[in-house]
Amino acid sequence: MSIDDAAGNSRLAIDASNGRVGIGTVAPAEAHDVNGRIKAGALAMGPWPANPGGYGFVGATTLDQKQAGNYALLQELGSGRTFLNSPADIRLRINHTDQMVVLGNGTIGIGTATPAAKLDIIGDVRAQNLLSHRSFKIETGQSSPSDWQVYSPNGIMVDVNTSAAGFTATPRYITALHGASNHWATTGATSVYIPSPTGFRIFVKWSDANPLTPANAQGLGWYIQWIGIQS
Repeated sequence: MSIDDAAGNSRLAIDASNGRVGIGTVAPAEAHDVNGRIKAGALAMGPWPANPGGYGFVGATTLDQKQAGNYALLQELGSGRTFLNSPADIRLRINHTDQMVVLGNGTIGIGTATPAAKLDIIGDVRAQNLLSHRSFKIETGQSSPSDWQVYSPNGIMVDVNTSAAGFTATPRYITALHGASNHWATTGATSVYIPSPTGFRIFVKWSDANPLTPANAQGLGWYIQWIGIQS
C-alpha cells in the first residue's frame, strides 16, 4: 500500500509481504524506514544537515544542526568513524552525577567539574607502565619537626620513615628541607644515607659550620619532604 502525493511520489508505504513501513521509500529495509531526518520532540537524527552525504547524526532540534559544532553524535558513513561532540562541554554521568567532564578548552576533570589543569583528578591515580619501557611507583611524604636528633655538636640528623608507602624494593629518594625560615642556610638535606624500602637518613648542618641542635630545627619548623620512585 502506498499513499502518494499529487505528482505520484510515494509519501507513505507499507510492504504487504513483511509489514515494513517506509516514509519516502517504497522498499523499506527495516520495520520503520525513513528516507530523511527524523524529529521526535527535541531530538533529531538522520543525515547530517551540515554534510548530508557523508554522515549520520543525533542532535537537538533546538540547535541549528547546519552549524558543524552543534551535533551530539556523528558517524562517518564510509569509515564508520564516530565523533562525540558538544557546543559547550561533555559530561559523563553515573546516577545523574557528573563523574568526568571535558570542558570547551579541552581540560579534563575526573571527580571534579571544574578542572584547574589539562588533566585534573580528584582521588587516587593508579597507572601501570606509565613509561613505555618499564613500570614504576611514585609516593611522597614528609618527616615531622619533632623527629630531629643530635648527630654532632654542629649537626643534626633525622631517620625518615617511608614504610606507609609500601615500597617492595629500595626506591630512588629525592629530598628537600622545608620549614618556616633559614633552611636556605643549611647543607646536607638532599644527601640520602642508608636508603631502604622503609626509610632513609638525612644529616643537616649550617653551611657556616655554627652549632645546630634539634631544638633549633624544631623552633624553625624544619622537616624533610621526600619523593620515592620505585622502578
